[in-house]
Amino acid sequence: MKIVLFITIFILLSGCHGVDEMIDPNALVVQKKSNGFATKLDRFDTDLQAVKTIQDRNKVVDDLLNASDMECSSYQYNLNQPQDDTQTDSVYTYLFKKVGQYIGFDIAKDAIEAVSAMSDATLQKSNQDRYTQALKPNIIKAIEIARKKYKKTIQKHKQLDLQHYSIEDVKEDLKAYDKRCSTYYGLLEITNALQKQQEVSNKEIKSIDVEGVKKTIKEVTKEVTKKENIDQNCSIIKEMK
Repeated sequence: MKIVLFITIFILLSGCHGVDEMIDPNALVVQKKSNGFATKLDRFDTDLQAVKTIQDRNKVVDDLLNASDMECSSYQYNLNQPQDDTQTDSVYTYLFKKVGQYIGFDIAKDAIEAVSAMSDATLQKSNQDRYTQALKPNIIKAIEIARKKYKKTIQKHKQLDLQHYSIEDVKEDLKAYDKRCSTYYGLLEITNALQKQQEVSNKEIKSIDVEGVKKTIKEVTKEVTKKENIDQNCSIIKEMK
């Protein structure tokens, strides 16, 4: 009996050790240390101050958007970037509720618990990072969609005169455009694609691999749940010592 108990404990401890080694501490998110993506405006100060006509302003707008696109692209592909929005947990909950009908509501419930405040704070951030990294290709596509939508709004604003679309208005538009270079807006667009996946005519939505999203969420949730079960067993064993 003692031998069986010893073997059981040994296996569980081995499982604890193996899972800990699989986690890269450098990949854990530190959400509150980042203010999110923002285009560097310093090099445009002279151009912004020199605006006298609609043409001047619109040229600056185009230059700012081009700079934002280049900097955002670099920002997205940095896999170790901290999450940039304190609402990430709520948007994940929203996404998992919508995907539940496709992957099973039990799995969706486990996914929601994994990223919600019900989890330990460190574990919550670790789980969010797992989903973010696994969904990264689709999040990047979704961010592009979100930014294209807002760029259309900016293009309409370029038709206004200087009084109704001032340099300060341009800066506010740029802030809104930059905000869409975030996991938060990417996840919103992915959720939108899940809701509208039957709309074959919508090319933007179709650029997101909806089936891949469903499969990824299901797989990551199973991994996360398995790890949490192992951690619980580890805790029980430590208390027994």
